[in-house]
Amino acid sequence: MTMKNVIYVNDQDKIVGSGKIEEAINKGLAVRIVRIFITNSTGEILLQRRSKKMKNSALKWDQSAAGHVDEGESYMTAAKRELFEEMGISNVKLKRYCKYFSVDKYNDIIRKRYNVIYHGIFDGKINIDHDEVAEYKWLTFRELEKSIRNKDNFTKGFLEAYSLFIKSFKSNSNHPK
Repeated sequence: MTMKNVIYVNDQDKIVGSGKIEEAINKGLAVRIVRIFITNSTGEILLQRRSKKMKNSALKWDQSAAGHVDEGESYMTAAKRELFEEMGISNVKLKRYCKYFSVDKYNDIIRKRYNVIYHGIFDGKINIDHDEVAEYKWLTFRELEKSIRNKDNFTKGFLEAYSLFIKSFKSNSNHPK
């Protein structure tokens, strides 16, 4: 996992520079994040469990893929890259759902982020990157709603993004209710 420079943005999500994520945190700058939710044609949602090697939220369940937008990338380019790097998934049509700003405190570190949520449908083979992902599973939405009752098993970012994603997704007539 190579650490590239991430994009720094202002309070209007306009690019103001780039560099290491630690520098953004130290300077109180916001960065861009993509969050991807993958479902399959049978109405299940793909979750990944973060690797124990991850600095933040190790071994917690998370959306299908997520990550920073690197220097020179658009949100969409980053979403496709992260999905391929973490889960080995490519050639998926991604739909942009929403963008939101978040401020998160983790171990006395304040992280500011512009998050964009994407959704895609995929029925193929998963090939995880074991440096980033410990395991994955497909769940029905009912199973996920039951699992989420134990919030400690999930990343804070997932819980926030999922609540926004599911509101929009449920209004789509293709959602299995």
